[in-house]
This record gives sequence, structure tokens and C-alpha cells, in this order.
Amino acid sequence: MEDIKTYLNEWYNNIHDKNVDLVNEFGGSELFLIEGDCLLFDFLYDGERHLLDFNESFVGGQFLALIFLIESFLDRLQQRGCKFHIVFFEAQKAIWNFDPKFRIAREIVFSHLKSYQNITKIPFFNFDNWESPEFIEYLKERRPLFILLGDGTTENFNIDCDSEVPIPGKKSMRLASIVWKGLIFVTLHNDLSVALIQGVEFKDSHVKAFAFDRGSTVDLTSLSKRDDIKSLCMNIIEELNKNNDDEKFEYLLSDKDKELLNSEENQKIWLPGGKRIALIIISLIGLLRNNSKYWFLAKIFLLHIYLLDNIKLKSRTLPSISSGPKNIGIKFLDNFFTYCSHVLCNDILNKTLKNFEDLENNLADLLDTRLFAVLIKLKKDGELDFDNLPISLKQEFDDAWNLLTTLCNNNNSNISYEPSQLPTLEFDTSLSYDSNLSLLPVNPKFFSNYLEDLELESVNDESKIYKGNYGPTVETPFKYILPWLSSNRGDEQQKSAKYLEKHATSYKTRGYQKYVSFMNRYVESLEGTQGFFKQTIKSIKPESDKKQNAPKVSNSQKERKERILQEKSKQFYEESEKFLNSVIANELPRHTTIESKLSYLDSILSSEKNKLKHSLSIARGQFLKLQILLEHWGKLCQRSELVQGWQKFAVDIYRQIFYIAFNCGKDLDEKRQGILLEILKSLGMRDSRNRLKNYFKEIESSSSVTNQEKSKPKGGKVKKGTKKAKQIKPTSPVGVEMPSLDFEFEMPKSSINLKLPEDITDSRFQLLHAGHLMDRNTQSVDDPRVEKFKPDMWQCKVLDVIDRDESALVSCPTSSGKTFISFYAMEKVLRDDDEGVLVYVAPSKALVNQVTAEVYGRFNKTYEKKPGCSSWGIYTLDYCVNEEKCQILVTVPDILEILLLSPDKVKWVSRIRRIIFDEIHCIGEDRHGAIWEHLILLANVPILALSATVGNPDEFRSWIAKAQKPREMRLIRTTKRFSDLVQYAYVPQYPLGSLSTVHPKERKNSLIPIHLFSALSSVLVAESGLPSDIKLTPDQCVQLWDTMNKVSNSDPDIQSLDPDVYFKEKGYIVKDDVDRYEAELKKVFVSWVRDQSKSSYAKEVISKLETLRDRFTQLENSTRDDNLEAYSFEFLEKSIIHLLTELSAQDKLPVIIFHLDREGCNKLAQQLEKHLRTSEEEKREGDEEFQAKKKKAIALKAAQEKKKKNARDPKKRPKNDDDKDEPPEDGDSFVPVFDWEAQDPNFSFVNPKFRMPSEKYEELKQEIRAKLPEELHWLLAALDRGIGVHHAGVNKKYREAVEILLRRRHLTVVIATETLALGINMPARSVVFAGDFVALNALQFRQMSGRSGRRNFDDIGHVIFFGIPQAKIKRLLTSAVPNLNGNFHLTNTLVLRCIMLLSQEEESAKESVSGLFGDSFFYLGKERLSEQIKYHLRFSIEYLTRENLIDYDCNPITLSGFVCNLYSTEPGNFALATLFKQGIFHKICSKAVDKEETLVLILAYLFNRIKLRNSSRNRKEYDKHDPRIYLDPLPKKVKNILDEHNERILEVYTEYIVSFAKKNYSTIGLDNVLPISKLEFPPKKELQQNSILSKLDSLSIPFYARSPFIAMCSSLGDKFFDAYDLVHHIHSQIFLDSNSIPYIPILEKRINAYILNFYERGNREILISENRIESDDVWPLLREFQMALHSIVTVLDKRNIANERAVLAGFEDVKEHFDERFKKTWA
Repeated sequence: MEDIKTYLNEWYNNIHDKNVDLVNEFGGSELFLIEGDCLLFDFLYDGERHLLDFNESFVGGQFLALIFLIESFLDRLQQRGCKFHIVFFEAQKAIWNFDPKFRIAREIVFSHLKSYQNITKIPFFNFDNWESPEFIEYLKERRPLFILLGDGTTENFNIDCDSEVPIPGKKSMRLASIVWKGLIFVTLHNDLSVALIQGVEFKDSHVKAFAFDRGSTVDLTSLSKRDDIKSLCMNIIEELNKNNDDEKFEYLLSDKDKELLNSEENQKIWLPGGKRIALIIISLIGLLRNNSKYWFLAKIFLLHIYLLDNIKLKSRTLPSISSGPKNIGIKFLDNFFTYCSHVLCNDILNKTLKNFEDLENNLADLLDTRLFAVLIKLKKDGELDFDNLPISLKQEFDDAWNLLTTLCNNNNSNISYEPSQLPTLEFDTSLSYDSNLSLLPVNPKFFSNYLEDLELESVNDESKIYKGNYGPTVETPFKYILPWLSSNRGDEQQKSAKYLEKHATSYKTRGYQKYVSFMNRYVESLEGTQGFFKQTIKSIKPESDKKQNAPKVSNSQKERKERILQEKSKQFYEESEKFLNSVIANELPRHTTIESKLSYLDSILSSEKNKLKHSLSIARGQFLKLQILLEHWGKLCQRSELVQGWQKFAVDIYRQIFYIAFNCGKDLDEKRQGILLEILKSLGMRDSRNRLKNYFKEIESSSSVTNQEKSKPKGGKVKKGTKKAKQIKPTSPVGVEMPSLDFEFEMPKSSINLKLPEDITDSRFQLLHAGHLMDRNTQSVDDPRVEKFKPDMWQCKVLDVIDRDESALVSCPTSSGKTFISFYAMEKVLRDDDEGVLVYVAPSKALVNQVTAEVYGRFNKTYEKKPGCSSWGIYTLDYCVNEEKCQILVTVPDILEILLLSPDKVKWVSRIRRIIFDEIHCIGEDRHGAIWEHLILLANVPILALSATVGNPDEFRSWIAKAQKPREMRLIRTTKRFSDLVQYAYVPQYPLGSLSTVHPKERKNSLIPIHLFSALSSVLVAESGLPSDIKLTPDQCVQLWDTMNKVSNSDPDIQSLDPDVYFKEKGYIVKDDVDRYEAELKKVFVSWVRDQSKSSYAKEVISKLETLRDRFTQLENSTRDDNLEAYSFEFLEKSIIHLLTELSAQDKLPVIIFHLDREGCNKLAQQLEKHLRTSEEEKREGDEEFQAKKKKAIALKAAQEKKKKNARDPKKRPKNDDDKDEPPEDGDSFVPVFDWEAQDPNFSFVNPKFRMPSEKYEELKQEIRAKLPEELHWLLAALDRGIGVHHAGVNKKYREAVEILLRRRHLTVVIATETLALGINMPARSVVFAGDFVALNALQFRQMSGRSGRRNFDDIGHVIFFGIPQAKIKRLLTSAVPNLNGNFHLTNTLVLRCIMLLSQEEESAKESVSGLFGDSFFYLGKERLSEQIKYHLRFSIEYLTRENLIDYDCNPITLSGFVCNLYSTEPGNFALATLFKQGIFHKICSKAVDKEETLVLILAYLFNRIKLRNSSRNRKEYDKHDPRIYLDPLPKKVKNILDEHNERILEVYTEYIVSFAKKNYSTIGLDNVLPISKLEFPPKKELQQNSILSKLDSLSIPFYARSPFIAMCSSLGDKFFDAYDLVHHIHSQIFLDSNSIPYIPILEKRINAYILNFYERGNREILISENRIESDDVWPLLREFQMALHSIVTVLDKRNIANERAVLAGFEDVKEHFDERFKKTWA
């Protein structure tokens, strides 16, 4: 099996991982599993990190500390909204057989988590092994998203490495590592993702971990090894089981012993003592019966057990004990652990004590060997007297001791004691912390009111200020420098400084003109694609003003007006009739097909520009359309069987009838009403006929249009296709006699049976075939503020909020009209005055560009008093236009934060009137979420926060409301989506076949519809109900009822939900009716799930609705036979053309294909273009007719060219040709030549109906071609065939062209990453998810799905899964939108930036900054943090003062500006400043050799650090010519300086938490309760003080800030070793986040060397293959490093200090070399 081991190790070392945020990027609020043994291993084998050492004998309360650490870990996950289960596998108990102590630890953790799961709210499961049927069923029912596993390493430990430190159970742990890697292998091959426990980091609300997904780890080779891996692991488990020596024990309890133990008298020992005393006594029985020399130690040991429940944890924080090797005390413990593990792991306790399971499980605090050792020392020193114990303690102890001696047949009096028998032990008190606090006398003048109640003492100790060996004492004038804004100026970079200065104005003007030219073209593509784009919003005067200004109208004026209206109405009617007669006689006959006739009539009836305006003529036109439809239906019904797609025509007839009734009803006489009723009767729609008949009666009795409107069914007017129906306006005043409808309507012959087939009922017909067209009731209302359309009710509420200058969180689905309200807010600001500014914040540059274009196209305002001002402006990291002279600024979060905190922008900031945050859910992102939070806290103006995916809107609004006080903060939400979504899986029949056209007429059965209920788990529904956003289409509702009815054998309880019964009285069904019906169905289904007698019905319903399983199995088998993996990228490449062909056949284009890998997007598009091109070439080569045409055309073209040439040559022109100066005319002389190079439409996805004019298209392509490198010109060829690519890695011009072409519907296929997920207006009928990725989570899925089925375009959106395992599909369909969590935003750089801003002493700046020190979103539910923030701020100021960045008066000095300009690199900016102050860079840059490499090495340690996971791959020896995998050690001097900096940081923050703990000790409490099980230690009331307790108190180490659970175990008190220790092992009521400490762990051994690799080699591929950087991450990471490098150079240049010029030159050399590499790689 060694070859399988080798394969497994190599496979594991080579699979790609991704460091992700489990909360926001990966898991969200979805269920995942934590494997218990892996969790245990991480804490037991990383003593350096967790301060646990199970190798040591005398350690304080290590089992309790282990439980505390595990609970703390789980608690941190729960605090961040994670939902998880704990899973143990019985087979893995064998892993711990190597050592009794580790076996005990495993059993205690197992027992504790199991016993207290009802309190911890963490379900606990135990299975035999991974392959057990119970576990497989559990996975099927619970559907976890991933499993948190280990691989036999920890953050600081690798079992495979050679170590001088003895490793417990090294051989066993190496085998366990193979088992866990095997579990990772099997899990991934079972379509379940994996995250690693080791290296998990908690930062703010985020949980970072290394994760693997199936797509990047599974291939055909690995699939073939699956059974071998399983066998290997089972064999290893069997081998590990051989270490179990339980059978060797001869220790047995007799029946007499058991009788004594279970006697009534001894219950007084078990009931108060719990399971712990039972385990201790029974273990000691076995030990003492075989080792009589341990009697006296056993008595001390038993006493220490009873003391555990009676002394405070602080009293157990005793000094470390030093002892000789293997003294009698250690031997006693070793023997005890052996017996104890045997008793605990073999269920002896249950077999011995009848009521054992009823006893309290207090095994968590099993023992405290350090307390035991101290008692030994006290006894040896004569300070422990067994007779001098507190009374209650002595009684309990004596009872237990007497029982023990009785069972061991020993008499107490026979136990002799000699001090020499006890081991010699000594205390180690070297680790102590001096808690005397002395702060520098800083005057925090800007924060004095905020910090005045802290009352902290200060001492003027200049020695604490770190000035370094170098550094100017005065800071240069500070300004945020954005060097990247000048890095993309085109040909400016090639000109001299003098030239640029001379021509600065012309360059600026030219750049502006180019941008405006682009905007105009971009706006053209937006017109018509945005539902509300051209709607005008106007201000409305108060009604009182209107009445006062309204002129009085006399009776004569009224009569005159009435006569004019009569004349106009008559003329109106005549013109309309004339136009309609012309259409019927001349235009309509030209259209030969039914489709073209209907399309033409629709254009006439819906256009606002034609002459058909009179209501009677419009009604006649609608009847004409109905007659055409009915004639065609009659022809279809005459056939022997109906053709495929008959339903469409039946639906069109049905909806046309009701359209006429509801929109022309007032003009219909009895005869015309009868026609409509007769047609419904002929179709067999009795219920609909009755409903329409009643409707006609209602309108006859109605006396006004208003009453008529009230009588309509809910849903309003019938939606007519996807076009906007023309509004039918009243054409004459009341009392004017009008002509009536006068036309004949011909019904089909009575011999033709028009009835719908299969005796389908009205209700089923509508639900099954017309559901997507049903009228939507969006609660639209008339609003005088909005013209041309009725806004939805929720939109009106937002308008009210804007008008009242309030704030709102707007949560509504995609395509529901959020953009419209943004424009209303913009117009309000523009309308109010010329000074106010509205800032629109969008998360991506693509969205910023789109919104800017929309603003540019919508608003046009002149500024007479402020020439040069503009209504719009844009500001991104790449480009800025009109940024300071506009009223509407569109920007990204990073830029707005810079503006709000810039000292020189204070006056501009004061002009801001409102901020709109689009896609506000981005606040949950790991990298930029804190910036969004800063902006909300800094905003002292009204805000609008918009999003479609906020999982906890109420909670989120509550927090924003705190930040916005006293301004009102509203929550406005709607859950209605205008277009339904239908989900499919693309599962093609394999082999795929050849391609003859991409627009086939025949459909293939490869798009399998997915019923959402087939993705449910009955177990999860029973626990949590149905997912809140699971939405069925009307036909799915019918399918669900039919299935429920069938499996329940027509259960009487659901007969009322039979569609024919439920909708019988409705007749004409609208979407609201279906929504209510769906809710009733769901209610019954959930009741079935929760009713034990009917739960089997629910499971069977889910099973019968399942349509994918067999097809997926068939596909997997057939592709494997062809040496292809069904979920591989190769399969995507091979199949994508067939998917698009099927979408075309089903009229589901245009489509956006989401593939979350840039390189993969390019490859898919390139493969498509190649496939289309080669297929076209192959077809033409075999087409004799085409070849003949081509040959003839070539000859004709050559002849024409020759004729043109002769015509231009004077010598060859005829002698009688007098027109010597005129060129020849081509009109009559030259005939069009057949274009043999033109693309065959059969091999192009360009939409011919909407093709961009060739001249404009070529102009667009020419602009792109100039920006693309030659190797990417295939992108243009792909555009020619209707295929675009959209991701951040392609050229900006090209990306914008793709957006324009898709909006104009020229393109029908776009392959994109997540760049199109965030609000971009790219209407598509379908969305495809191609390939499985870690980043494809619930949030991304909903954002991307929302791109399909846009309002006013499609009645339905299609969501298609392609190359994604079925298990992942089900999880995505049923997953919940994750809750938003905040960030601990207060960092030292932010404090320094605030100080810089406040130095301007502007009142508005003070108001803005004050918000930052209020309640962060992260504090929600953690109100205690508000008080702590004051301390955090004060000690941040202390740190800045000690680092000599501010003076005692909080004035910025020395390198403060340098640090602030590198704000995005924290904590690297502070480390860089420290090295700068020490003159390190001066020394390096003075060297002649290796200076650049050394500078890059240092910067790579400080900026954009990426850790590699701990694997054997990291320790491979590399030749110097090989690519670097991890960074070399820093130069010793540099490392020493950074270590000293870390020590200073540790000192400041230790003082911070100690001072806070001291001051608030009475408030924060003892911290003696476990985080999630809530067990209190000690559980009993304190004993009255006596000599032994007093002695223990005097020996204990004093501390305030450290957790007593860790202090007790480590004997460290308030002495902290590093930032991890400081953050994770402090009092539970003190919060400290690693992000807020500028600490850089220099000793980390696994820092990725990707930056250095790129600098040396400039090879992007090496970074992907060797450094394991995700291809999508390479450019952003290197770009961020490049920006930091530019910032350093720019700041040094602006400082312009003489002795820094060598440093500037050194960094400039690095920048130029890096820029060269960067430019060459991304030309």
C-alpha cells in the first residue's frame, strides 16, 4: 500500500487551495460539519499557539483548558453567524490509542459536547465511519456545504518534519495524517467541499481558512483511486487499533464491589461528586490494588479533586512546578492515566454504576495536576493537614476516602507517611508581569470630551518614545497622494515634464472630449434597456398654491371648450379609421406568416407615434388581432393532431380576449361582448366565460371610469406580451354623442371544434401554460411626482423618505426598480441649488461607469453663476472627471473614504447632501467591508442603502439608525420579483454529436427543469421550515399538488387545493391568486413533514419530483468511458457550444455564462470562436454551390478591380472620354460581389434583428484593436460571432464595448466572472452557472441569478446549471442569504487619519469623525464594547505617540503623512516607518549590489502577505534557479528591528487590556463560565477561608486581563507572548481584534514568495502553478503591491529631503523594474 500512500500525499500536496472567508465567501449561513478528532488534534498538537502541553506532567487544569479552548473556537464561529454540527467517527478513536492521556482527552471532549448539546445549540453526531449508511443518509438529509477537517498538521506543527522536541505518538500521528488526508480525498470525491481547521483565523466578523472545492481537486485519475484510498485508511485504522492494550488489564470489579458502590449509603458520594468522582474512585481502585506504594499520593490526589469544586480559578493559577525526571509523583500520574483511560474508554462506569448516566457530567474539569503538585509540596513542607480542612469539604473527602480504602481492603491506620516518600518539587516564578501602568502625558484635544472619564495616570517618560536613529523632526505638509491616477495617461508618459507642463490644458481637454465621446456611445446603449431610463421626475407645487393660482373659468368658456373637444374627437375618429383601413387593405396583406402579421399589428397597436389613437379604432384593431389568432387556431384544430407549441396560440387568444375586455370594455356593445363570450365557450373555458360575463354586468352598472377600474380583478390591465401597451385615453367629454363600433367579426366554421385538447380546465390551462404572463400586482399607484408610469407602492415610500430628507435601507429583489429612486434623489439635489452634492457609491468600476453614463444621459443643467461646473462627475482609482465641480459624484468606496478623511477636502465634504450606497451588502466583504462601515459612520447626511441580498435587514437597519441619529432611518422592502425564475440543469446526451447550425429548429432533451421542492430535505424543512425565498412558478404549483395528491392517495385534507376547485370562482387568474395558492400548498407540505404519520408523504413527494439523479449518473458514466470527467473544465469546453445551441433552439438567448475564473472565461470564449469558425469552414469546403459562387465572385472582383484601375489610368481611358477630371462612377458599372468571407448566420450568435450598423461596429472594434495586444485579437473575432468576455482582466475599452453590444442585443452570449453580478444593466434572458467554484455561494448565486429575466424584457428568467454536481445544485437552490456582519473598524491608521483631519479644526470634520467612535455594526449585540472603544482610542493615541508620529498635543509629526498615504497596507505601513526611522533603507540603498532584491524581500514581508498551508511541499529543497515558493528569512538587522517593534506593540496593548480590566473588574466579572455550555467554575459556593485555602491564594499568580482558564493552565498571568496570545486568551468580556493591532509575525515560516518571484521572473504562470495563487487573484494582488510601491516613491519624492534621495532612487529602481514586468505581462 506504500504506492497508494505516496499517491495520496502527492495528490494532497499538489491540490489547489484558496484562503477564503468561511462566513461571507464560502459558507454564509449554510450548515457545515466540524470533524471532532481533527479539532481535538489542532489544540493538542499546537501547544505553542494554545498554551497547552500534554507532555508535561504537572500542568494546571489542562482538560478544563482544552474544553475552554474548543468552546471558545466554537463560540467564535457562532458569534459570526455560522451554523454547524460536530461529527465524530467511532473508528477514529484508534488514533489516540498511543497515549492514555490523549485517549482521556478525546473521551472527555466527546462526552462534554454530547452531553451539553442542548445548551450549546450545536448538534452532535457519532458515526461508525465515513462509509457507514447512517453517515451517508445524514449527508443526504442534512446537505452540509463543507466539512472542516485537518490533515495532521497545525499552524506551527507538521508531523512529517524532523523535530528535536519529542512528539507524543509520532508514529500514530503520521498514520492519522494519512487517514485524515484520505478523509479529505473521499469527501471531495463525494461532491462535498473541505476547509482546513489548521490556520483558521478570526478577523472582525470573518473566519479565514484554506478551502478546497471539488472542481480543482478531482480528475479521472483520482476517481480511479477512490476505492484504494478507502482501503488504505481502513487498514491504517486496523493497525492503530493494535495499540489498544485494554485486554491486558486484569483489573475487574466483583459483584460484591459493585453492590457496595451502588449502595444507598454511597449515593451521597456520587450525586454531589458527579461522573468525575466516579471515574476517579474506580480508576484509583485499579491503581491501588496493584500499586500499594501510591496510597499517600492517592490521598493527596483525591483531596485535590474535591478542592476543584471549592476554590476559584484564580486561586488555581499557581506557579509552574519543576521536578526531576520520572519521580514518584510523575509515575503515579502515568499509572493513574493508564487506569483512567481503561475505565473511561471501555464503558466500565456504565457497567458498574446503575445511575451513572444520571450523574452530572463534570468530566470537563477532571483534574489539575499543578494543584496536585502544590499540595504534595505543601504536605512535604508540613503545611497541609488532612484534619484541618473546611467542615463540608472534610466530610465529603472522608466519605470518598473511606469508600476507596474499603474497596481496596486497606485500613486508613495502616497508611504511613514519611516526607522522604514525596517527590521534591520547586516553584518557577520567573514569568510575571509588572502591572504598573504609566502612559505618556498626551493631550488628546480633539477627543478630550470623549476620553475625559478614563482617569488614567500618566508619566512624562521620554524614553518610551521611539525616535530611531534617523528621521526629520518636522512632518512635511500632508496631502493624500493618489499616484495611480497618473499612471494611465496614455502618451503623456512618453513626453518630457516640460512638454507636459506646456500642453497640460490641451491634454486635459482632449482626455475630457474622449471620455464624453465614450459616454455618448454608452448612453445610446442604455436608452430603452433601462425600464425607467427616460422617465421625467418633476417637482410638484403644494395643492394650496395650485388653488390660489388657478384662474376662474366662465360658463361661456366651458361651452367653447366643449365644442372644440367635440370637433377634435370627430376628426380624431376619422383619422384613426382611415389609418386602420389603410393598414388592413394595404399593409397587412404584405405579411404572409401568422408571426409577422401579429408582430406588425402589435407594433401598430402599441406605438405612440402612429395615427391610431381613437379608442374605438384601437378596439377594432384589437378585435382584428383576435380574429387572426382565431383563424389560425381553427386551422390547427382541423389537423389530426395539434402541432408542438399549440399552447402558445391558445394562450394568445385567451389573453387577447381579456385584454380587450379590460382595456376596451367601455366601448363594447352587447354584440361585441357576445363575441368574446362565444369564443371562450368554443374553447371550453366555462369558468372564465362566467367570470367575464359577470365583469360585463359590473361595467354596465358602473357610471364612471373610476367605478369600472374598481370592478376589475386584481392585477389591473392585462400585460400584452413584453411590450408596453398603448394607454387608451378618453377621447371626448361626457355628454358628447360618439359613433359606436361597427365591424363584422367572422368566427370559424361551426363544424370546426375549437375546444382545447385533453379536456384541460380553465385553471390548469392558465397555470400550466400562461403562468408567466399573468398580471402582476406590484401595488402601482398614481404619484404626481412621476410621469408616464405608475411607481410601485414601495417606490413611493422611498420618494417620501427622499422628500423628507430622511434615510432608508431599501431591500428588494433585482430588476425591481431601485435605480429609479436613485435618480429621483439626484434630481432633488440638482433642483434644490447649485451647491449641494449627492455621492453615489458603487462597489465596482463597471457599475460606476454605467451609473455615470446614466446620470450624464439623464440630466442636463446649466450653471450660469458657476461656469465650469457640471451635473456629473466620476472618481475611481483609475480615472477622475469633474470630481470637485460636480453635483452628482459617482465613485467607489475607497475614494469616498479618502475624500471624507482628507484635510484639504473638508469644505467640499460640507457640500454633501445625500449619499447613496448601492449593493450595501458588500459591507460583509473581508477585504473592503470595513471601508463601507467607515463611510456609514462618517456620513452625517441622509443616506440610501440599496441591496437585493441582505439576510438580516431589520438588524442592519437598527445599526444604521444608531449611526444616523437623530435622523429617521426607515426600512423599506419588498419580496416580489417581477419575472419568475425557472431553474434547469444542462445534462446532455453523450456523445454530443456534430454541429451543423447554432440555431436548430429541433430541441434536444438536455435542459432538465428542476422543481425546487426536489432540492429540499425533509429533515431540514421539519427543523427550519421552507427557505424564505423559495418561489414556485404557477406550473410548478400544479405539479406539486398533483404529486402530493398522488402520494397521499387523494388525501381529503388537500382536495380543497385542487387547482380546479381552488380557482373555480376566479375564472381569470392573476399572480396574486397563485401566490396565495402557493402559500397554502407550502403550509400543507410543511405540516406533512412535521407530522410523523405523514412525513413519508413529504419524502415521497420530494423523491418523485426529482428528475436529475438518473441523468447525472448516465452522464458521469458515459463521459468516463470517453476518458472525460463530467465536472471538469475539459467537459465545459467540449459541451458549451451544444448548450448554446440548445438555448437558441428554445429561444433562451441572450445569455450570461458565469464562470468564476478569468482564464477559464477566455478559454471558453476562444474555444467557442474556434469551434464556430472551423465548423463553418468544414461546411463550406463540402458545399459545391458555395465554392462555385466563391470562384465566380473572385473572378468578378478581379475584373472589377482591373476595370477600376484602367479607369484611373489616363493612358488606358478611351480617347473620346472628355471627363478627364472626374472619377468613374460605380453605380451602374459595377454589380455587388458575393461576399464569400461573410459569416454564415448558422455559425454566429449575433442577433441579426439588432445587429449594430456595420460602420459603428467597425469604429468600435477599431478602438478596441488599438488597445489589445495581438495575442488577444481573437476577442474581436469572438465579438464578430456574437460572443463577448467580461471580467476585470480584459481591457477596459473591450469590456465597455461588450456591455454596449449586449445592451443593444447585438451580442447574445457573454462569458463573465462576478463582474456582472453587481447591478450592471446587462439584460439577459438566461443565466448559466458553468463549473463549480468555492466562491459560488448563496450570495453570489442570488446576485447572478438576478441578471436573468429583467423587468420589461422577459416574462420569465432562466437559470441553468452546467458542469456542477447535483449536490451543489441542491444546496444553492435551498441556501439562505447570509446575514451581514460588521467589522471592528478602529485601527491605528484610521485614528492617525482622523487626527490629521481634525488638525484643520473644522466643525464639520469634528461631526463626521465623531461617528467613527460610536457603535460599529460589529458591536451589535455586544454593547459592552462601546465603553472599551474609549480605551482602544486612548491606547492607539499612546502607540502613535510612542512611535513618534504625533506629539503630546496630538499634532502630526515626522512620518505621519508617510504612514497615512500607505493606509491600505496596515500594519505594513507602521513597520515600514519603523525601518525607515532606523535608517535601514538608507543603508540598503547605499549598497552597490542586491539592494533591489533586499528591498523587495522586505516589502514582500510587509505588504500583501499570503500564507501557504502547512504541507510537506513547503519544506522541499529548491535549487537557487527554481522558482521561490516561500520567502527567505529577513536580514538579521531588519528582523531585530521588527521584533523590537512588535514588542513595543505588545507592551502598549497589554497595558491597554490590563488597565481596562482593572478599571472595570467589578463589571466584567470573574470570567469563570465556559463560553457555550455555560458551566461555572467552581460550581459550588466558596468555602470559608482556612489555612490551606489561604496558602493557595498566596501562592497564586495575580492577573486581570487573561482568561482564568488559560492562566490556570499556563501560569502566565498577564504576561503575553505574541499577538495571537493577546487576542485569543484574554477575559471574555474584553474584545481585541487582530486587525486592530499593527503586529506583524515575522517568525512565520510559510509566507508566499509570489511578489519576489514575479519581480525576478515576471512570469504569471509560475505564480499560478508554483505559488498557488488563483489565476483571478494574480493581477489584483500585484496591482495592490504596485500601488503601494508607487505611493512610497511619490511620497518620498514629495518630501524632497536631501538625505532621502538615495532611498528614493532605490525605490524608484524597484518601481521601474516592477512596472516593466507588470506592463509586459498585462500589456
